[in-house]
Amino acid sequence: VTACYPALRAIVSNPKPWDGNAAGFTDGSGTNEDPYKISNGGQLFKMMNDMGKDADGNALYYELTNDVVLSDATTAKNWVPNNRDGDGGYTFIGHFDGKGHNITGLYYDATSRARVALIPRMGKDSSVKNVNIIGANINAKAQYSYAAAITADLLGTGVTVSNCYVDNTSIFKAKSKVAGL
Repeated sequence: VTACYPALRAIVSNPKPWDGNAAGFTDGSGTNEDPYKISNGGQLFKMMNDMGKDADGNALYYELTNDVVLSDATTAKNWVPNNRDGDGGYTFIGHFDGKGHNITGLYYDATSRARVALIPRMGKDSSVKNVNIIGANINAKAQYSYAAAITADLLGTGVTVSNCYVDNTSIFKAKSKVAGL
C-alpha cells in the first residue's frame, strides 16, 4: 500500500522528529561511489549547512536511507540553514538522492531570507532526485522572496531536479516567485 501512496509511508514508519540540530554523518565518504548516508533530520540539516561541498569547494554526494520527519503535530523546528556563500545565498552544489523516501513536516518560517525551500538555491551541475516532500509549511516574508518545497532558485547550468513529488504543502507570502517543487 505504501508504494502506491507515498504519504502513507511516513505515517506508517513513524520516525522520530528532528530536534533542530545538525548531526554528523556516520556512514559514507561523500563520493559518487560512496555517498554520505542520511538517516535523520540532523544529518539532512548538516548537508544543507555544508551546502553540498567539502572544505575545498568540491561537490559531495548524499543519499537518504529512510523517511525523515522534520516536524510533527507537536514540534515545529524552523529549517534555516546556517551557512551562506559569497553572494549572501545558500548555493547547494552537491548531489542528493532521496531513494524514493519521504521528508515530512518541513517547516521554514523566514522573515529575512530571499530563498526559502528544503534546498534554497541549487548551483551549477547540482542535482536532487527521488525525494518526496510531504506536509511542508513554507512562509517567505522577505521583500523579494522565492519559495518552493524542494528548491526555490536554480543558479547556473546543469542543475537537475528529477523524479520528485510534493504533496499536502502550503507556501505563504512569497513576494516574487513561488514553485511547487
